[in-house]
Amino acid sequence: MAAYTELAVGGQVGGPEETQMGIIVVLAVIAFLVGGVWWNHRTKAAAFAGIGFEVPLPPQQVVAVVSGIYCQGATAALRNTFLGVTVRRTGPMEFVFDTKLGDSGAIRIDAAGERGSTVEAETTVLHIGGKLLSDSGSPIWVMSKALTNLIYRMLGVAPNAARMKRFQYGLERKVTTQIHRQLQS
Repeated sequence: MAAYTELAVGGQVGGPEETQMGIIVVLAVIAFLVGGVWWNHRTKAAAFAGIGFEVPLPPQQVVAVVSGIYCQGATAALRNTFLGVTVRRTGPMEFVFDTKLGDSGAIRIDAAGERGSTVEAETTVLHIGGKLLSDSGSPIWVMSKALTNLIYRMLGVAPNAARMKRFQYGLERKVTTQIHRQLQS
């Protein structure tokens, strides 16, 4: 009973354990934010670096495969909708891909001698900051979107960097799988 009375009289509700837990939580949040920004910058660099791979078909056939996967038919339209990346053919051996935020990239297909073709995909533009889709809504909502955009710009965060890198890896996987199927039949 004496310990209970001392606690109530002393006026301390939270002891040093609660203060330490609060410090740990704040440090964890800061570490998470720093790690997220670092990861985003690494992903941005990887997206700009792009990918390159070789396939054992002539360039014209590879162009037909890429066009069939991303530019023709209902499956391609659904894929572009759910990926959030639209692919368009711009030349005999070139494609561009972009997102609604303004990120864009290029796909180039070249002859690789007797080995077949090389396919290179790289991101050329990444939107830095958040996209203010509309300025409608409550003033608090508009202000929070503007603050988020400001923080993204200050930190150099590109929201779609990972999406663009996943698209590049998906391009390699889908093209090599489709070509493997063609060679098997």
